[in-house]
Order: sequence, then C-alpha cells, then structure tokens
Amino acid sequence: MKVTSDLHVHTSLSLCGDQTADFRDYFPALNQAGIETVGFANHFWDKAVFPADHGFYAPQTLERMLEWKKELDAAEHYGIRVLFGGETEMYYDTSVGITTENTEKLDYLLIPLTHYHITGFSIKDNNLSDEQVKLLSIERAKAAAKFESKCPVVLAHFPMFFGVFAERQKQIQGVFTKDEIRSLVSLLAERKVALELHSSFACTMDEWIVEFMATAKEHGCKFTFGVDYHSPKSVKEQDYVKLGAFADACGIGEDDLLKI
Repeated sequence: MKVTSDLHVHTSLSLCGDQTADFRDYFPALNQAGIETVGFANHFWDKAVFPADHGFYAPQTLERMLEWKKELDAAEHYGIRVLFGGETEMYYDTSVGITTENTEKLDYLLIPLTHYHITGFSIKDNNLSDEQVKLLSIERAKAAAKFESKCPVVLAHFPMFFGVFAERQKQIQGVFTKDEIRSLVSLLAERKVALELHSSFACTMDEWIVEFMATAKEHGCKFTFGVDYHSPKSVKEQDYVKLGAFADACGIGEDDLLKI
C-alpha cells in the first residue's frame, strides 16, 4: 500500500518538538516524500478541563494552538492538503483534555491512552502488574470510545506502552485474551473511533500488533497513518514505505482508512 497521508506530525508548538525548526520546512520535505495530506497534531490541553499547573502541558494550551493555526493557514503548503488536529492527553481519572464543544475547532483529535511515563498526570501509580496495565488500558480505551466529540477521534499509537511498562511490552501483550481484543475493537468500531498505524509498529512488525490491527479491521475499525515526526529534518520517504508494508501485513487497504 502506498502511504500518502500522515496525521501525526509535531511542530515546535509541542515542547517535545524541535524548538529550532520552522513548521514551514515540513511542506517541501513531505512533498518530496510523496505525502498528499498532512495533519499537524501538537500536544495541547483545554483549560476548561485541566488546571494550568500540569508541568509538561502547562504552556501548551488550546488557545495557543488556535492562534498558531492562523499562521499555518497563511503558509505555503506546496500543494499538500493540511488538516488541523491535536494530541491531547487522558488524565488518570480518564477525563479527556478537551471539552466536547471545543472539539468542533479541530479536524480530528488524537488521544494517547498509554502515555504511562507521565506519573501523577496520565497515570496515578506505575507500580502495576501486567494484568493491571492491561485492565487500565482497556478502561481508558472504553473511556475514549464514550467521549462525545464533534470531530473524528483517533487512538494514537495504541496498543504501545510507554514509561516503565515499555520494557514489558511482550509480557503485557501476553495477558490480553482474544475475546478481550475482539470486544474492545468492536466497541471502537461501533463508536467510530479510529486506530493509528504508527511508525513504531512498522519498525518492529510485531506479530501481536499485526494481529490486533487485523482483528480491528475485521470488526470494522478505521485507521490513520502517523510517523510522529518531531522535526522536519527527520522526514524520510522510507518511513512511509515501511508503514505501507505494515498496513499490507495487517490486510488494511485504502477503504479502511478514516476519511476526513
């Protein structure tokens, strides 16, 4: 499958992005890599949901991102279709970092369920067993599915685990039953919540994740592509070739992609 879209790109507006890079530099690089649609999904939070003192997220407000959109709209896009998204957070009580009303201001919303490296914010306690991590991840996926949004919702890099659990990826995968996966992806499909085909999956070609995505396709889930670039200097056509090969391994085709 030829990948021509990427809905997970960060600019310097995200504190984890290259603070020296100009977002405009993405357009010629993406154009050269064959990308026809790009979605910028910077980290953000909505003050109507979270208080203003959450460390990493403090300066990354929705208002700041909306102000930046004016600059984005005015830039030269090199013939690339541009979508205005955002990657918010899920708090440890499973509340999503944007109000339903404000989702109308985005073209789509990325929700990362397993940012388990932000202890005290996205996770309350990281001293959990494999079974507890699994149950927490399912609970958070269900909460995302129930979230009322006025724009499409995509689960970012799920099911990949961050923080102390990254080293236990295989063990955590092993405690998921096939019935639990089928039940979960069926709910996501019913609620029209899409799954991201992330570049990390394409790098590892993890058989369990391939099977997870294939099961999601069978149950009617839609998908997006995301390399998760943090700098225009990182853009490579080969990343999209690998993502296309991963989609092929999952049996995912053009008709399975989320249309925005």
